Amino acid sequence: MTTPLSGSIRIEDLSKKYRDFTAVEGLNLEIRQGEFLSLLGPSGCGKTTTLRMLAGFVAPTEGHILVGGVDVSRLPPHKRNIGLVFQNYALWPHMTVYQNVAFGLKIAKQPRSVIDQKVAAVLVLTNLDHLADRYPRELSGGQQQRVALARAIALDPPIILMDEPLSNLDRKLRVAMRKEIKELQRKIGTTTLYVTHDQEEALAMSDRIAIMNKGKLVRLGSPSDIYNDPRHEFVADFMGDHSVLEAIVSSVRDDLALTTTTSGLRLEVLARGITSIGQRVRVHVRPERIKLMDYKVDEPNSVTGSIGFVEFLGAVVRYSVELEGGDILLAETQNVGAPYAIGDRVWVTIAPSDMFLFRV
Repeated sequence: MTTPLSGSIRIEDLSKKYRDFTAVEGLNLEIRQGEFLSLLGPSGCGKTTTLRMLAGFVAPTEGHILVGGVDVSRLPPHKRNIGLVFQNYALWPHMTVYQNVAFGLKIAKQPRSVIDQKVAAVLVLTNLDHLADRYPRELSGGQQQRVALARAIALDPPIILMDEPLSNLDRKLRVAMRKEIKELQRKIGTTTLYVTHDQEEALAMSDRIAIMNKGKLVRLGSPSDIYNDPRHEFVADFMGDHSVLEAIVSSVRDDLALTTTTSGLRLEVLARGITSIGQRVRVHVRPERIKLMDYKVDEPNSVTGSIGFVEFLGAVVRYSVELEGGDILLAETQNVGAPYAIGDRVWVTIAPSDMFLFRV
């Protein structure tokens, strides 16, 4: 069997079953050469099982995995030419940074001169050259993560798989490391499959995101496409905060649906394919899409309400707004000027295109 050299991946009808439980079902996915694609979803959705089948640690029940046109579905891990970065780093504690990075090259029986050259280059690339003689216990979490990444790329694999690599780091370090990983991936051009349950991480790093739920692929697209056009209620619910209002479609005109919530609030919403009058729907709206003002404006969906609670979150301030009739919306504003206080009367305005309709 030929060892794959290209970084393109094609997954065809891939499934994994454990007795009466299906972890992955009928997955079809193509990952382009040089692409950074994130597998995103809640715990138990099948993303890690998918990664482990790609790596060769788990045998698929059905389907095929093609890397560079080569079917690797039944190849052992060491013949797939794929780099791995684990959640727990998996560094050898008795080896220095240099020795950890060189380990795979030694196993591959590379000449000493080649090993020295490659390790030196990778340590410079990952900003670890000044730490070559240190042991893992002498490194910070971020430095250990860079060592794990350096070890993976030292063998020049066309593909790197990353399984929740930043989950053990604090938030500030995660933000810094995700930028480093993405910049490094752009420099070396390696196809990268990144498994995470962190929506912000996937949005910030990915060329495309594949969202999984209950073993199935439910949405595939660029970060902006998925966030701004979720298409499925699960995706809208999973990708960020939102308010949900139960409503009925009262009328449809052109591309707008007039909906009436259970409290009697009337909202014009972009129909997005919903045309049935009397259809029960749920209206989703994200907090950053809601405008809060001290006065009424002549725009669609302008209603009054009062501030119920205030959360100061640093860069933004989040409010709960109780509208006349009882509907409650979450709204966010940038932290500029004096925030509203509990009990303040405000006007809420939402553009029809900034809401999503989903059939009940």
